[in-house]
Amino acid sequence: MALYPLKFKPIGVPKIWGGHRLCTLLNKGFGSERIGESWEIADLGDRVSTVASGPLKGKSIRSLIGAYRADLIGEKAYAHGDSRFPLLIKLIDAEKPLSIQVHPPDALAKARHQSAGKTEMWYVIHAAPNSELILGFSHTIDEQAYLENLERKTLENILQKRKVRAGDWFYLPAGRVHAIGAGVLLAEIQQNSDITYRIYDYDRKDPKTGKKRELHTELALAAIDFSSVGVQPIHDQSLICPYFKVELLRLTKRVDRKNREDSFIVFTGAAGSSYLNVDGTLTHLTFGETVLLPAKFKHFSLEPAEETSRVLQITA
Repeated sequence: MALYPLKFKPIGVPKIWGGHRLCTLLNKGFGSERIGESWEIADLGDRVSTVASGPLKGKSIRSLIGAYRADLIGEKAYAHGDSRFPLLIKLIDAEKPLSIQVHPPDALAKARHQSAGKTEMWYVIHAAPNSELILGFSHTIDEQAYLENLERKTLENILQKRKVRAGDWFYLPAGRVHAIGAGVLLAEIQQNSDITYRIYDYDRKDPKTGKKRELHTELALAAIDFSSVGVQPIHDQSLICPYFKVELLRLTKRVDRKNREDSFIVFTGAAGSSYLNVDGTLTHLTFGETVLLPAKFKHFSLEPAEETSRVLQITA
């Protein structure tokens, strides 16, 4: 069966801090439950995306990689030896602030969890007035000063808080202490890992157990980059890191492009809507929607359907 641009059924993940904007703003159809994360393309544990429409409807991305191999994900990713999709694409709705946390780098994650580390980036889709992100430390500190502030519950005093608005985007390498503040809705592109060390959680209790949520104080220490200060938004139109490349496309007219990478391409609608044209077949990409273009397709075009169209183009 021939490949084509693929849309997947979003996987809703309930969270204590989640809200309803994934449904009200992005039409995800998760119902009335508070959903914190929509896993747009996932191949991790028992959360595996399935195709939403077309001849391959119902097929899992894991089975598609097995069937189509490099035609789907590219020679480099397939030759890497991991049969899973190499990235995890999420949308996150923080009605309440997330815990202050950190993710381990590759070496530490492999030694402790037999997993990849978790480097990620954020693109802010919507932000309530005065909403903030926590992005590293406000100044260089050492482990002792960090632990003293953690013990006194004054950790926020030594962290960099930055007010954000729609269109801001940030790079978060593994090791950078961070958190998403209340009122922020964003896209997250990351390594295929979900390992998080929770540092501080505002003494919140798990609604199921009635107990405070677990913290990972000791585990986090070896992961934290204490020199991560002065984090700035990304001002270029692209971000390149060892795990993914992301381009922000501001569409004002039709653009014809070539896939010059040995990779699939993921498109996420960051504002407005647009059309993806592959071999004369149009795929409508709406606000907050994600489409996977298999690696075998080397030519495509994008055309705005609205004046405000913005698209994230993601490759591995």
